[in-house]
Amino acid sequence: MVERVIESRVLCVVLHTELSFERHVRSIAASASSKLGIMKALSLFGDPVLLSRCFWSFVLPVLEYCSPVWMSATASHLRLLDRVVSKADRVSDGLVVCDEEHRRRIAVLCLYYKIRCNPNHAFEAALPRVRLPARLTRLAVSVHSRYLDVLRCRSVKFGKSYVPACEQFWNSLD
Repeated sequence: MVERVIESRVLCVVLHTELSFERHVRSIAASASSKLGIMKALSLFGDPVLLSRCFWSFVLPVLEYCSPVWMSATASHLRLLDRVVSKADRVSDGLVVCDEEHRRRIAVLCLYYKIRCNPNHAFEAALPRVRLPARLTRLAVSVHSRYLDVLRCRSVKFGKSYVPACEQFWNSLD
């Protein structure tokens, strides 16, 4: 008999049956905060450059691990991660300037590009095709040659999931 579970850890990502990543984001924030606490204790040495290097080496990878998976987390939960970055900025005397939202978008677009350019990738067939306009309209003239058809999303939660969000990010590129 298979045991039913509410949440499971797969490659250190906490997956919940409701597909809410609250618990996962909170665990990331707690882990990064504890590492930041160690960095704060090291600030006794007074070297902000060393603290910023420690942030980029030990804290930021925790904040960015598997971000395309949990990118649909609510904004209130993602703000927990932004608070960790702002604390790191204060500890390092302003040397840690990091836009987490921008870095998550770049990670998502890089993964999307790698999937799209690999015809043997298992997920490539599920991605939407490049839109070929039937006639010249204002939209068809103003978009780039790799513009994608955007999926229609009935819920905000689905709209923030990987494929619809990637389509919007991809289409917003120059």
